[in-house]
Amino acid sequence: MKFSHILLKKLLGPKIPKAVKIADALNAHAFEVESVRDDVLDINLPPNRYSDAASHVGIAREIAAIFDLRLKKSEAKMVAKPPHRGLIKVEVREAKLCPRYSAAYLSISKIGTSPKWMQEILISCGMKPINAVVDIMNYTMLEAGEPLHAFDAAKLAKNKSQSASRTIIVRLAKKGEKIKTLDDQNITLDSSVLVIADKEHPLAIAGIKGGASSGVTEKTKEIIVEAANFDSASIFKSSRRLKITTDASTRFAHGISPELVGSGMDRAIGLLKDLLGADMLDFIDVYPKKQGKELIGFSVKKF
Repeated sequence: MKFSHILLKKLLGPKIPKAVKIADALNAHAFEVESVRDDVLDINLPPNRYSDAASHVGIAREIAAIFDLRLKKSEAKMVAKPPHRGLIKVEVREAKLCPRYSAAYLSISKIGTSPKWMQEILISCGMKPINAVVDIMNYTMLEAGEPLHAFDAAKLAKNKSQSASRTIIVRLAKKGEKIKTLDDQNITLDSSVLVIADKEHPLAIAGIKGGASSGVTEKTKEIIVEAANFDSASIFKSSRRLKITTDASTRFAHGISPELVGSGMDRAIGLLKDLLGADMLDFIDVYPKKQGKELIGFSVKKF
């Protein structure tokens, strides 16, 4: 997995060592660094570390511990959410496969392109800049470790009973159901694949790839931002079956914490507000069974 020294420097400050020195230290203390090219570290993460280390914040913590540095105060501040107004509804039909689904409804006057600094980080990590909204989703995943997706709200089917509201449904695909992905692949689904859908058709292959029918473009005025958590085994099997591997599917397939949904959503909304002047109109968070916290005792003396 690629990590940008530029973004690590944003998190750790100017005292951060050069990329080559960081690579040597990580090799000795934490992870195997496969290569360092143009200040980009390609780090081989073990499967059990994706939930805390498949992000620049996670790697920055490791670097801070090794070099006795302190992480800068996080820019991912908790965002005040509006009361639920019914503009967006979420129906999770497969709770075991989707422990948490969070959706924010925002209006944006003009999307345009993302800042140059953001584009540089995306490119260094192997991602192609598309537009400001998509770039913010990808940047947030790189920084915080939570994959996100944005839908063009106007392209979702309206509810017949309440014309102003739209419903997102997390369900298993119907046998033979089809979806055209954002990269123009025509995929035939089966009943084992989890999808994100509206009342009429699939919008995305859950945790793997978005659909072209609801993609965000320069003309988009309202978006629905998705931050969710999906069952790792389900995503792994679907990714293999469909032969589609993405940055999002790799993270979900290794198992990441549903608690990342909150921090990822807050960071994305904060960037949308700061960079695009987005206005959040509605918000919903379906999280019926919260992840428990467990304190593990550790004796330094015995160690």
